[in-house]
Parts: sequence; structure tokens; C-alpha cells
Amino acid sequence: MAASYDGAVQRIYVDGVLQGQMSNTTPTWYTGLALGGDLSGRSYLGAQFEICEVRLWNRGLSAAEVQAHLSERSVATTDPDLIAMYFFYEGSGQVVHDVTGHGWDLRLGTSTGVDAADPTWVAAHGATPFGSGCSGSGSCTPWISATGPIHAGVSSLNVLLGNALGASAAVLIIGIDESPNVALPIRLSSDGLCLLQVAPQWTMATLTTGTGACSGTASQTLPLSVTLPAGFDFTLQWVTLDPQVSGLGLAASGALAVRL
Repeated sequence: MAASYDGAVQRIYVDGVLQGQMSNTTPTWYTGLALGGDLSGRSYLGAQFEICEVRLWNRGLSAAEVQAHLSERSVATTDPDLIAMYFFYEGSGQVVHDVTGHGWDLRLGTSTGVDAADPTWVAAHGATPFGSGCSGSGSCTPWISATGPIHAGVSSLNVLLGNALGASAAVLIIGIDESPNVALPIRLSSDGLCLLQVAPQWTMATLTTGTGACSGTASQTLPLSVTLPAGFDFTLQWVTLDPQVSGLGLAASGALAVRL
């Protein structure tokens, strides 16, 4: 959701689409700012939805700018037109920190203590499977699942790989900074049903596993060379070359969307 005011017209957008507007050449200005309610504390939205990022600008955005910045982390924290931006990395407490460095930290609720107006913190980390994958020989489709802890600061990620271990070669591919169900696919079959999430791609592990039909499972530990921040998104996909399949000879799992 985005709300914009250019000094003459107020506009509100949902998913980048203009939902309504009204003229306002004589706005009422207050000395403070409240999100989700008015400054008097008399009115609150009372709606149930998740917030993962909030941006406050010092000017009205155009429709094109709203549409260009729909996804998370699509605006640099150093953008000169930002007043404040919040990533909600804290996970608990009454304060959300301004990541622009301007110091406009956000207080949750109506007081510095716990009260009925406080929102509920929701953990945003984890792994979510999406996509159906591509069959190999005998209609055998690889699969992938995450095991162990998934959160910011972990030094490695443990995954379980299945139904591809007999193939001639296998790779584990990572798509960096993607979000669930928004991966950019490359079509690998003429009917367009077999998709591989590889944009941008990074091969973390290459395994040689034999020449038989797909079967079995194996655990793989992926070391993370740097400490990745909370909210970092990537996708994993388990892909093998199957010599028992004519043509391309590819079998691939569905993707696994991971958020630290």
C-alpha cells in the first residue's frame, strides 16, 4: 500500500494500482506522526495484516515510482528523498529502528510500555516450498526440504535432497534475493511446464552421484560465507542431469523460498 500527496492531490495505491484520490490544497499539519491511527489516540485501524517494511518520503511519489518500488528492499537506505525506513528486524520490544541513519525510530503502541494498541511480532523467517518441479526418468521428480534452524546470523543451512541421487550429475542452485512465488523462470520444456528458478543464479554445491535411476535422499550442508541479515531472501532448487531421459535429460525439484 502506498499513500502520496504532491501538495494538491492525495492518492492511495494498492499493489501499484491507483484506488482513489482527492483534492486537498489546504492540508492540516500536525507536529507528530502516527501510523495506523490519529495523533489523539482516539482512532486505530484495528485491521489484521503483516507489515515487513515502511518507507517515509519527503515528497510525493509518482505512479511510476510507486510501481517501480513494490518489492521489498527495492529502495536503497541511502536514498536522499527518504525521511525514514523501517525493516522491522527487531522481533520484539516497543521500538523499530530507522535504517536510513536519520534517527527517526518508531515507537509501537500508545506508550513506552506494553498496552492494548501494541502490534504482535510475527517471525518472518523460514522456508516455503513452491512450484511442482520437473520429472526425470520414470516420472521421478526430485524434491528439497530445509532442516535445522533458519534465521538471521546462521552460518550454514541444512537441506534434505531426494529422488535424484542416482543421476549422473547434480547441482544445487540458489537464486539470490528472490521472494516466494516471484521467481523469474527459464522454460526448459517445449510445453512450458518445466521451470527452473535461476535468476540470478549461484551454484552452491556440485555433486557426482552415479548413473542410475533417481532414488534415495541425502543431507547437504550449505556454508554461508557471510553473515546475512534478517529478511534476506533466496531460493534453492535441486537439479540433476538424468541419462535415462532423452533430449535435455533434466530433472528438477520445485523451488524452496528461504527467508532469514
